[in-house]
Amino acid sequence: MDIPKKQISKKFIAAALLCMFAFIYVIHHIGNAFKENTELFTVTAETLENTVDVSGYIFRDEAVLAGSAVACSYNYSDGAKVASGAKVAAYIASEDLRVKYEEIRSRIEILEASNSLLHIDLAEVDREIAGLRTEIAVKSTSGDLSFLAEAEKELLVLLHKRELAERNQKEFSEELAALKAEFSALQVSASSMGGGVVTPEAGYFYSYTDGYEGFCTAEAAKSISFEIFDGIEAMSPKRSDAAVGKVAAVGKWYYICKMSIEAAEEIVSDETYNCVFTDNSCKQSLPLLTEEKIVDYTRGEVLLVFSCMYMPDEFDFSRIQRAKVTVAEISGLRVPASSVRVLPDGQTIVYIIKEGICRPRNIEILFEKGGYCVVSDEKTGSNVDLYDRIITGDKNLYDGKVIDY
Repeated sequence: MDIPKKQISKKFIAAALLCMFAFIYVIHHIGNAFKENTELFTVTAETLENTVDVSGYIFRDEAVLAGSAVACSYNYSDGAKVASGAKVAAYIASEDLRVKYEEIRSRIEILEASNSLLHIDLAEVDREIAGLRTEIAVKSTSGDLSFLAEAEKELLVLLHKRELAERNQKEFSEELAALKAEFSALQVSASSMGGGVVTPEAGYFYSYTDGYEGFCTAEAAKSISFEIFDGIEAMSPKRSDAAVGKVAAVGKWYYICKMSIEAAEEIVSDETYNCVFTDNSCKQSLPLLTEEKIVDYTRGEVLLVFSCMYMPDEFDFSRIQRAKVTVAEISGLRVPASSVRVLPDGQTIVYIIKEGICRPRNIEILFEKGGYCVVSDEKTGSNVDLYDRIITGDKNLYDGKVIDY
């Protein structure tokens, strides 16, 4: 059967068009494979901290509580605020008696903390228990073990609160009465073995010493010199066997560090800086006043004497600590450092997209960190705006270029 010539012609045209479209499609994608990848970055507001890392020593007045090597049972936790004349520890020669003494005292503290004047909501307690267990698991995995002892006590308190809720009660009155009677009898036994340790003055109690107490004093901080500080750095003091603890004075304490002149350039005397002690369990930012900046140009070093009046309950006053001092907070607009261009005439710019067209915008860089720049806003020098879209990933940019993205 013969096929009409018109039908053959239509099939040929259709095949030719299909081939042409396929060719165009392939060429388009081959071209795109070699085309620079144009991406857009939205300008946002940003505040960055300019910080200086330091390492130094804590100075404050501490009264060492002398005592024998007889085993002690402490009545206060480290960092607890105590009054003058407080009995902070009891001498107990018998190890078995000491263990029992501390066990009963701990049980009393937990039961007293579990008591409530109001009705205890079981569902709320269960939520708190679940939250605390999650926090313990997360921090244990990350290696942050500093809070575990306190968290364990808090968990025990919550579990006892749960028990009260199940009983529909508000307190452990009978159990507490029995434990307190037993504890009083143990205190009498402990007193007959040698009495206890009493604080000479009010302050913050610690069950340990580190050997720096007579050197890192408030008076030493006020008269510090490079020679004195070098001597402290060379020391290798240890805990005294003839001491059962210490009481730190309430009020001002000092943090002294040594660093290069260049690193300390932005820190000046009589200014207050926010500081976070990086190895401390307390992550609160503390205001530190630069009392003195001692410069030795021959050595190329400075001594910075900071002071602070704040003493957070959870702050660890270990003698040697690292810290991060915030010397400035810089606010502006956030742009990627890779998008910044410097023109032959010295202008610093970025390119933004405006209605599909590439446009230059002058910028004034205030600070650079982590691959991003903080630039001034329109009011203070730059003419890039909040929420402008900066072109990135395309090197061949110029004013007026049509952007296909």
